[in-house]
Amino acid sequence: MAIPAGSGDWQQISARALDGAYDSGTGSFRTSGGGGGGGAVTVADGADVTQGAVADAAATAGSTGTVSAKLRRLTADLDSVKTNTTGIATASNQSTANTSLSTIATNTGNGATAANQTNGNQQVQGNVASGAADSGNPVKAGGRYNSSVPTLTNGQRGDLQLDANASLKTTLATTIAGEDLTANRMLTENRNTPTYISTATTTVVKSSPGTLRTIVVQGGTTGTIIGYDNTAASGTILFSFDTTNALATYTFDASFAIGLTVVTSAATKLTVNAR
Repeated sequence: MAIPAGSGDWQQISARALDGAYDSGTGSFRTSGGGGGGGAVTVADGADVTQGAVADAAATAGSTGTVSAKLRRLTADLDSVKTNTTGIATASNQSTANTSLSTIATNTGNGATAANQTNGNQQVQGNVASGAADSGNPVKAGGRYNSSVPTLTNGQRGDLQLDANASLKTTLATTIAGEDLTANRMLTENRNTPTYISTATTTVVKSSPGTLRTIVVQGGTTGTIIGYDNTAASGTILFSFDTTNALATYTFDASFAIGLTVVTSAATKLTVNAR
């Protein structure tokens, strides 16, 4: 036992303070020492009012309590989060009312479980069904039907426009450059490949589907000209006629599915225009 000293004089010590400290057998005081490096100190369960007891009940959200009570509450909440956040993509849980963690914790429920989501997968979907009256704001994967075309102003967001049959309405908005911009018309022209024939022979003009535009006879020997929808001189006949050697143009505008083969019986001079 340490006896404090001051100015070289003994301080008065009460008999009660010395009770049990004096050993009459040895004539000395019993003392005990600790110091750094001593063994672990055991604090009885519940003896520390801040740490609390092992069996403290879980604290309620936002309330005061011991460390033990708050840890019990924390582990329970974490387990609840693990259980309830398997998916939260349901229409009832995604609303502007869910503005705080406590509200979300209450409203998430089972989230995207197999019972709530097809095949158990989280899905993103619109807030109204196709064919129903429109509600809410974009983003949408579909469009909207308006009996009158809307007029937007600068910076506004717009919906894709549908017709009454849910077909997407589109317009070029500007004219495509063509050969006649003044009349606002796209012009087309016939572009054919000419094949010249001047003998009595069989000629494969085209070996794939196409269109026969004209045959222009320019002279030579009169004879018969036969055309086949084929790559040989057989099959479906497209034309067959006798010609003179006078200049003449024969217009057909006939399509063929396989190819075009022309047979001339004499040395008639002619040009076959096809594509």
